[in-house]
Amino acid sequence: MPDTIEGDNASTKSASRASSIKSKHSDDSKSISSSSTSDDEDSKISLKKVDATGEPEINDVEAVFANQPDECFCSIFRKNCPCCIRVEHTAIGKKWWSLRCKAYAMVEHKYFETFIITMILASSLALALEDVYLRERPVLREVLNYFDKFFTVIFILEMLLKWVAFGYKKYFTDAWCWLDFVIVSISIIMLVIENLPQEEGQKGDGVGSLKALRTLLRSYWSVQMGRNAGGCECIDKSYSIYCKCVVDNIRLPRNIVAHYNDCILNQNETGYKWVNPDVNFDTVFNAYLALFQVATYKGWTLIMDDAIDTPTEIGYQPGDEINVYMYLYFVLFIIFGSFFTLNLFIGVIIENFNQQKKKAGGSLEMFMTEDQKKYYKAMKRMASKSPQKSIPRPDAGGSLEMFMTDDQKKYYMAMKRMSSKAPQKSIPRPTFWPMGKMYDLVTNQAFDIGIMIVIMLNMLTMTLEHHNMTETFSNVLQYINMSFIVVFTVECVLKLLALRWFYFKIPWNVFDFVVVVLSILGVAIKDAMEALLVPPTLLRVVRVFRVGRVLRLVKSAKGIRTLLFSLAVSLPALFNIGLLLFLVMFIYATFGMSFFMNVKHTYGLDDTFNFETFGRSIIMLFQMCTSAGWSDALAGLINENVGNKTTDCNPNADPPNCGSYGIAVAYLVSYLIISFLVVVNMYIAVILENFSQATEDVQHGLTPDDFDMYYEKWEHYDPNATQFIDLDKLSDFVDYLEEPLRLPKPNHFMLVKLDIPICDDDKMYCRDILDALTKNFLGSDNLDNTDMGVNPLQQDKAKVEYNVVSSTMKRQVMNYAARVIQRRWRKYQHVRGDLPPPPPSYNEATQNVSQEEQKDEQAENDIEIVISPSENRTVELGPDSDVVA
Repeated sequence: MPDTIEGDNASTKSASRASSIKSKHSDDSKSISSSSTSDDEDSKISLKKVDATGEPEINDVEAVFANQPDECFCSIFRKNCPCCIRVEHTAIGKKWWSLRCKAYAMVEHKYFETFIITMILASSLALALEDVYLRERPVLREVLNYFDKFFTVIFILEMLLKWVAFGYKKYFTDAWCWLDFVIVSISIIMLVIENLPQEEGQKGDGVGSLKALRTLLRSYWSVQMGRNAGGCECIDKSYSIYCKCVVDNIRLPRNIVAHYNDCILNQNETGYKWVNPDVNFDTVFNAYLALFQVATYKGWTLIMDDAIDTPTEIGYQPGDEINVYMYLYFVLFIIFGSFFTLNLFIGVIIENFNQQKKKAGGSLEMFMTEDQKKYYKAMKRMASKSPQKSIPRPDAGGSLEMFMTDDQKKYYMAMKRMSSKAPQKSIPRPTFWPMGKMYDLVTNQAFDIGIMIVIMLNMLTMTLEHHNMTETFSNVLQYINMSFIVVFTVECVLKLLALRWFYFKIPWNVFDFVVVVLSILGVAIKDAMEALLVPPTLLRVVRVFRVGRVLRLVKSAKGIRTLLFSLAVSLPALFNIGLLLFLVMFIYATFGMSFFMNVKHTYGLDDTFNFETFGRSIIMLFQMCTSAGWSDALAGLINENVGNKTTDCNPNADPPNCGSYGIAVAYLVSYLIISFLVVVNMYIAVILENFSQATEDVQHGLTPDDFDMYYEKWEHYDPNATQFIDLDKLSDFVDYLEEPLRLPKPNHFMLVKLDIPICDDDKMYCRDILDALTKNFLGSDNLDNTDMGVNPLQQDKAKVEYNVVSSTMKRQVMNYAARVIQRRWRKYQHVRGDLPPPPPSYNEATQNVSQEEQKDEQAENDIEIVISPSENRTVELGPDSDVVA
């Protein structure tokens, strides 16, 4: 609390001011404010100061109380307990308020939240260490027990601090605070139970809130839902239409057992049992579970078989296809309940994803960190460059795009692509002619295509390997593999000699070098290399991903390039969704270890897929997030000995190895809904969004490949990456480009029409040229950055010595004007007699020029200025230019 609020008079005034400030939040505060009339009036006057603009000015007291705690209790409590209000103005009340302010500042501090998150992660890690082998590790068990108490104390202190800082009103109106309160309360109860005097074998094994929660839930659900809803035997009048007579889990024919009475008559001698399947339609709850299995296509054939064989009356033995109309029931449910309704999850997720995307800026950046946003922008341009500050896409609410035409939107998106790219320095060609020849060879695109073909042939030979190969066949494959190693070694040596130390600046080259070295070592010391986890020859398959670079040269492979591009730009968002999925799996793995650690291995549970350890739990949950095998896992987890149902589990064992029907159903169904139906479908939403964006880019005509092509061609004219080329090289450069940005010769008048800026020393800036070519491709002459109020390219021009002195249009006008003046001046001097008479061909040449001027008048009108060619039809854009009009 500031010193100005600590004094007696100042404290009274400050409290009155605080009450007046908070009057809009609490009715009781109004009564407090009115209780101090004179001081409160002064406070109100001081709070209503007006600045020079005529707006109310916030003074220091308002600034202080803007970040102060809220009221402890709600208004109803304060009205019924006026004594609490009187205490606030006493010395104790002032000290309490000061304590609350300090607690509030501590709780709101960023390091406090970081510390609590660290404690949560540490407690989660400790919880993951509590597996089925903990009983055999007394030291670890004791350490985890101390850590459990330590974390419990930390979370209790956190709760008390938040009570003091936030007050009960704010704390208990927040859902997350309620969750913390419940968990801490259960932890306290567990600590009390563990410290009560009891027998050694009866002490709880809990390590915190989740352990206690397991105990409470198991005691409730096992007795209530497990007994009433789960797989009980069909006896007396509680049997259902799905009950059947079995022996050794095999249903008996109707000609042997036709009725319930026939089954139980001699069950002690024959071993017959009248049982009900665990998955049935006896109750609404059971029916929902059965239909959920049908909708996920897991175990639904067994459910359908039981339904088709059900008799028409209760108590009779099922038979083969007694109720054939159930076929139609299941077919209709799969069509409407699975094909249609269940798949609506994907539609709803994508719809909400798009809505959140618009709120977050119209892009997938809401799933990304700042560094991943930069990577996302870079991958959208398919360029290798240092990350730059990304340009957020405007949202639909206050976006510039709502004021743009369609052409301007396309141009705006193209500018954003251009803004993230820059010319790269090309590797210098060696001056020594043999190495220069090697450089020309390894930098040729045909060389890359040839290497890709060799890689694919190498993959083809790998697919020919099989079990029990003959010795001759094995030797042939070995010789072929040796030839591939020789080819890749020659490629590596050629690139090392041609590129020198620049070879190791390219990541793919480093990967190739490692693969070649390991392949050679694999031949030299075969036994040692066989110990490697992945054979070196198999690593070469990874190089196939480089085919994406070659696909750009194949015009018919545009669809494949679009798919690869969608995958590349989706990686950051998919990675974060994967982290979310892992978080869900971590939480459920912890609960699964608490609930089902000791369940007997039956049905879908075995030595690999179980909940005995954290690692095995993660593996099992990862399998079930694809809905694979969850019905078998459910059958194993609901294996319990309840009522008259006899199973092979033992509830009296130490520890008990029976499952729980209610907990297992709630656990697996909730996990499937969260992981399989929600989180996994978010992958589909992200990929569809990126594929839609990539397809839109292709339809608009300019793709990241086109910009890559531009900068690759630029390297030939600007090897030092100065971002400038000479004006006299402009015509050759735009002719050297590929479609759709190429301007084939003769291109002089087109360059004049584009009005490209010219910088100092007759230099042309790379992005000015690309900007002009983009406008030309979009086919609109009225695209102007100022119309859109933003130009993403301006931030890059400030990084270079960019000083515009002219443009191609102005230069042409100046050249034409100079030639006209020179021609008229010569004619004037000839009339005055200062010059000798013109040659005989002068009049003829002048007449030809006049005719040509009339022919070219229409073409010159396209650039809105009449430009006349010179006498020899050679028009120079600059000094020493050989551009032919």
